Amino acid sequence: MPLSEVPRIELNRDGTVTFYVKIGGFEVGTPVEISCYASQTNGATATFRDVQPMPPESAPGKGAIVGVKSVPVIGPAFTEKDPIMVVASAADVWITKLDQDMGDTEPSPDMKEARALYGQVNLRAAWNSDEATYHSMYAPAAAPGQPGTMWQKAPEPPAASEPPASPPAASPPE
Repeated sequence: MPLSEVPRIELNRDGTVTFYVKIGGFEVGTPVEISCYASQTNGATATFRDVQPMPPESAPGKGAIVGVKSVPVIGPAFTEKDPIMVVASAADVWITKLDQDMGDTEPSPDMKEARALYGQVNLRAAWNSDEATYHSMYAPAAAPGQPGTMWQKAPEPPAASEPPASPPAASPPE
């Protein structure tokens, strides 16, 4: 079974539709951008773009189902008997700052290999990621000197020379 699909759509009494979308392959809590387009042969169409945090999967590798309620229908109404065709996508969307390549940085082995396979021969200019400002489009940018993504683990603080003091014992009620 795929990690992402639309296993169910419900037609609401007010003519809107509710989509249930199975998503997977993302870390729990990652903001996932979900886009969906649904139509029937009569021309009824419903579209949405929504961002939801990735919930825990129902079972490892099986994904999780999220709901998007009350999506308006464009054009004629959806009918109860006709099938619905759906195109959907789920993605992590990120922002990366690229600085102009001044020729003073050696490309990584992966970049050298990719350039050998796909590179252009008549370059006019190039830009490289600063590898410090990557972050999810739906998360605030990191402060200078901090990890670049909201998912990147911050460095552990140095260990204290002494263990932390125990909290005082609670006094018995009087």
